[in-house]
Amino acid sequence: MIYLDNRGFGGSTGEKETWYLDQWADDLGVFCNTLGIVSPVVLGQFFGGIMAIHYAVHHPTEVSKLILSSTAAQFRLDETVKMMSQLGGDNAAEIARQFFSNPSQEAYDTYGDVCLPLYSKPNAAAAGTFRERAIERPEVALHFFADEMGLMYTLARYARGPMERSELKRIMHSWPILMKQTTDPWAMGFAAEIWEKSADPMWLPTLKQAHFMRQLNREISKEDDNFDLIE
Repeated sequence: MIYLDNRGFGGSTGEKETWYLDQWADDLGVFCNTLGIVSPVVLGQFFGGIMAIHYAVHHPTEVSKLILSSTAAQFRLDETVKMMSQLGGDNAAEIARQFFSNPSQEAYDTYGDVCLPLYSKPNAAAAGTFRERAIERPEVALHFFADEMGLMYTLARYARGPMERSELKRIMHSWPILMKQTTDPWAMGFAAEIWEKSADPMWLPTLKQAHFMRQLNREISKEDDNFDLIE
């Protein structure tokens, strides 16, 4: 068995700009290829499970088995707050809400002190002491929680699969309208990037790009009755 400190975690290095699921998934693929590991059995625990799911999505032919423990395919703030309320009362629920809604070092520390012990047997003397055995990198966790955590680009979000050229053509027909309608800064940047890429006649969107293209198209079409409805 090989334990891997992913990019930015534990003793591994890595720039902040590379702390994303796409990169972590590709890193695992490169790691296996470099060591000559064929058809690995991938075990993902907690946050490692999120990476393992993403790796399986990006490299489905490379994984022989996927074992997941104490992890999730998507993040639900409402369910997280509900569970913390059950385990630790209103205080724990509010701390969880604050941490995942507005991640900061202070919120991270408070969540670690109050909520993390609830992950195991909260009344046990050693509850939460697993943190003492780990090399914590809170800056990586905060980066992820503030950015990708709410999106969780996993199988559940990619259920519709890749985008065929016929669907791409229909969506790009109305893409200029979408670019004018959207006001969210991230969506504006994403729309501009897709428009630039679409100039290449051989280009097809990735699963993640296809998901957000469909989502943006659907949301904008609902807001504007005059929008050229695609889906």
